[in-house]
Amino acid sequence: MIKCHTSPKISVEEARIHAHLCADGYLYVSKEREEGRWRKRYHIRYSNTQEILRKEFANDVLNAYNRKAVQCQKNEVEIKAKWIFQRLSNLGAGNSHKWFIGSGILKSPKVVKVAWFKAFFDDEARVELPNPPKDYHRRITIKSVNKGGLLQVQSLLKELSVKSVITGENSDKTYYLRISEEEDIYRYAQSIGFNHPKKNVDLNNLKSQPRRHFKPTGRGY
Repeated sequence: MIKCHTSPKISVEEARIHAHLCADGYLYVSKEREEGRWRKRYHIRYSNTQEILRKEFANDVLNAYNRKAVQCQKNEVEIKAKWIFQRLSNLGAGNSHKWFIGSGILKSPKVVKVAWFKAFFDDEARVELPNPPKDYHRRITIKSVNKGGLLQVQSLLKELSVKSVITGENSDKTYYLRISEEEDIYRYAQSIGFNHPKKNVDLNNLKSQPRRHFKPTGRGY
């Protein structure tokens, strides 16, 4: 069933779209000459090297807005529509420094918030596996220049009984949000998880084996 774009309710599909844009997407306005006149074009773009995540984004766009996302560059898809641009902007989608989670998402049911988390963490999170004997850290980490956005993420995680810590400002003007305690990693895995294939494997490894007895699969995504 196609959702009406005038509906004030946020669907799980629209929540994922918003999260992907906050993480690995961007919005911008251009001017194009058409029939002798300059017209504004409203662009919404999402970039990710994982095909499964680009397909999820495109399917969500179709289901939420009845629009088809098209490939515009390698690993990047795009839709153009002023009303979608404005709706997502009002919900808080924006650049790395300015994105936020709008009240429409904050006040949504748990299933919508979980969908937002999974999409955002699919793009932004690192699952840090121990590399003994030098490094025994085991945690889920997000790095961002947007402290305000991370504070919102932290607050919403608390609603799912997942505790996290924010550190920084770092030398490169960034902040870290980390989920480190074993019970919180387990709750994250049970409540949210990943669609990103490798992160999902690493998360299962992280939560299923005792501390200091992990089998790292490598850190690159």
